[in-house]
Amino acid sequence: MGLTVITSDVVSSVFASRECGLLLGDAREVLRTMADDSVDCTVTSPPYYSQRRHVGDSVHEIGSEKTVEEYVEALASVGRELYRVTRPTGSFWLNLDDKCERKEWLGIPWRVAFAMREIGWKIRSEVIWHKPKHVPNAAKDRLTPAHELLFHFVKSKDAYYDMDAIRKPTSSPNLGKNGVVKTPRGVSGVRYRRQILASVALTEEEKRAALDALDSAVQKVKSGLLLGFRMLIRGTKRPTHGNASALSGRAKELETRGFAILTHHSRGSVPTDVWTIQIEDSIFPENHYAVFPEALVELPIRATCPRGGTVLDPFVGSGTTAVVALRLGRKAIGIDASADCLEFTKKRILEVSGQPATLNMFSESSSVER
Repeated sequence: MGLTVITSDVVSSVFASRECGLLLGDAREVLRTMADDSVDCTVTSPPYYSQRRHVGDSVHEIGSEKTVEEYVEALASVGRELYRVTRPTGSFWLNLDDKCERKEWLGIPWRVAFAMREIGWKIRSEVIWHKPKHVPNAAKDRLTPAHELLFHFVKSKDAYYDMDAIRKPTSSPNLGKNGVVKTPRGVSGVRYRRQILASVALTEEEKRAALDALDSAVQKVKSGLLLGFRMLIRGTKRPTHGNASALSGRAKELETRGFAILTHHSRGSVPTDVWTIQIEDSIFPENHYAVFPEALVELPIRATCPRGGTVLDPFVGSGTTAVVALRLGRKAIGIDASADCLEFTKKRILEVSGQPATLNMFSESSSVER
């Protein structure tokens, strides 16, 4: 298939259904045609700086800028439109990589993140995407890069977030030596009991209360009512979120009772902000498109887009964001400056949904139905 040449003012539909729409054009131009507060979640990975794709000589695609400052401003212009089309409870996940020039990292991801803050986006999380199988580094004076950044931005502190949808399942308690039951993290209560009995920071009354609370927690683990717990004891460990009782509820509990029990959630633990995910570079050997890992997209969509909500990717590329969104019961809108990429994305979507394509159904004022 030959390269498709388009101009920056073209906004046309490549695919449209009740659940998904694919739009051809520059993201900045297409986004301007979308309604305010119409998107629940955006997950995207724009073209990296100085890594321009070939979509036609008449297109000034993001990534082809001459300076980092121009690149940051180009992404900020997209961020401004995304802020407008995103619902007040919505989220924006942005994957970016850095670039090393003249033996110096340019700091692109954080430059863009701060530019987004100026627009009004709030940084909720910075995720380290660790790539276990990375490209070896031939440089003799710097470490091999093996990660990229994924920023989670929100419009308000009350942004939609379904933590239960992304919790990591916790293993069941196991039987240790001498019949001692241990939590999945190896807690049996023996060490806490020793600390309580040896404490000089607790009164005798506080020790008795702490031992009773410890025995109760251990019994709940044995009976299956509790998957795990931690115990904070005055004078043995700094409490979570600092020592100031005015700032930390745990610190206040230590101050008044001498101890605190932190139970693990029955549905599992909260994921960390370091994700080890392999690049999916061999799933579609018949094409040359870089494929966004589905695992990298799935957690953001599960957590920050309600079922039936709309997920947007203004640089949809090979279509992973749209495909995952549809598989998870969300609607999807994909934008790209490459008609060839959108054709490939359309094929992936049809494979997932099994629905026939309807071409050229979008007018300037239409959108994916909600």
